[in-house]
Amino acid sequence: MDQLQGTQPKSCAEFQEEVLRLLRSGRRNPALGAIREALRYYPDDPFLLSYQGYLISVVEKDGRRGVQLCRKAINGLGDALVNGTSVDYSPYFLNLSKAYLSAGDKKSAMQAIQRGLTFNANSRALLWELKRLGTRRSPPIPFLKRSNPLNRIIGKLRHKVVGRKGS
Repeated sequence: MDQLQGTQPKSCAEFQEEVLRLLRSGRRNPALGAIREALRYYPDDPFLLSYQGYLISVVEKDGRRGVQLCRKAINGLGDALVNGTSVDYSPYFLNLSKAYLSAGDKKSAMQAIQRGLTFNANSRALLWELKRLGTRRSPPIPFLKRSNPLNRIIGKLRHKVVGRKGS
């Protein structure tokens, strides 16, 4: 099973397909295990690093480390562009967004989605995640900061009366 024992490891694409198959079936822990095995052979692969970051964030609850890995993956995509490979940035920014959410940083998660949409404005996954996260309404008294006690009190009352979906 190891290169040292004479057998070839799976190709990077085979590992990637396995990870996606496991994730589609909701098996995050086995997907993380497959990524860790793949990274033994392909330690700098941006796809594997990105999904490792996402999974470390949600499975192991280590959002900070997950964000670092996702950012490293996105930085590694520059090499793919130099080599002439076409890259869909959507999954990378989606994983980064999910890692930020796991770390409790919704603002950065939204920024990651927006950044991803600059590369692919039609990405269903990014658009769905953007809709899922929602957008904040403007403060009730726009010339005051959102954190102003008046805005906070009026905003809470508005939420109770109108609800989350109302305007």
